[in-house]
Amino acid sequence: QVGGTECGSNWLGYIMAHAKGPVAIVMPTEKSLNDWMAQKFDPMAKDTPSVANVLATRSNRSGDNSAQRKRFTGGIFYAKTAGSTAELKSTSLRYAIADEVDEYDWSTLQGDPLGLLEVRLTTFHDRKLFVVSSPTMKDASRIEEQFEAGDQRRYLVPCPHCGERQYLKWSNVRWQKNGKRCASAWYVCEECGAIIDEHQKPAMLAAGKWVAHNPGVPWPSYHISAIYSPIGLGLTWAELADEWIEAQDDPAKLMRFVNTRLGETWADRSHDVKPNVLQARAEPYELRTIPSGCLVLTAGVDVQDDRLEISIIGWGVGEKSWTIDYHVLPGNPADEKLW
Repeated sequence: QVGGTECGSNWLGYIMAHAKGPVAIVMPTEKSLNDWMAQKFDPMAKDTPSVANVLATRSNRSGDNSAQRKRFTGGIFYAKTAGSTAELKSTSLRYAIADEVDEYDWSTLQGDPLGLLEVRLTTFHDRKLFVVSSPTMKDASRIEEQFEAGDQRRYLVPCPHCGERQYLKWSNVRWQKNGKRCASAWYVCEECGAIIDEHQKPAMLAAGKWVAHNPGVPWPSYHISAIYSPIGLGLTWAELADEWIEAQDDPAKLMRFVNTRLGETWADRSHDVKPNVLQARAEPYELRTIPSGCLVLTAGVDVQDDRLEISIIGWGVGEKSWTIDYHVLPGNPADEKLW
């Protein structure tokens, strides 16, 4: 909750009032689209004079003013869900907003919703696509993919003590507990180790700047977390620490914190094989012998250009298994004699 969706809403208002051209917003679901229309678009259309004026001059035909299509002076606005992007196949767009892309249904039979949206933008040389989302799973996150392909900008703020610019990391947040709750929290400068109190954050944010860590690529990309939330507009560092402490025994809460508060993907390590645990399960036995509990033998043959490689496996109850023997038979697999 650091204003990504709000950025898209403000950009949409600017397009309608000044930039003009066909524009679309694509949300993950019908519910999220309806919520966005009610909470973001409708208040802007009503209370922002420059937007209200361009909407007031549209035609009165019902097709020009529906829940998913609104004509304004100089353009038309489409509101769609990820599952309905194919409906835009005959529509050219100059601008598009793809919100919460990690929540899109990527299994749709119509293809990649974001890819379909990008195709709609190719007609205009000055096209622009704004993609924003909280990330989800590591190696399955579309927003992480988009960020890493961009110039990877992070908001660097100066330490009030040494002046060194740095981007704020959760690992540098410290706190003091009072029972199970966080009594106070602070930040430790990565360069000088000085304590930074949260009341110093407004001045740091005002003096901060976006710095690209992967310059020279086609588009800018940005990452920011709830640690940066301005005082009064988001959770304090102490409140974030409370959430973190509460989530330690609940993987679902911990994943939610990492995704939505830190803006980072979640890597599920619960099924990782730990070497010491694996080694502790090893049992001594002789090759070419049948251990106690082995009930069935199977042979698997791997066919190579010049040999057969054969693994003989013993199986017991509960899929317990043993390697009984391993053979390599050299020869041409096309020759019947080898078999």
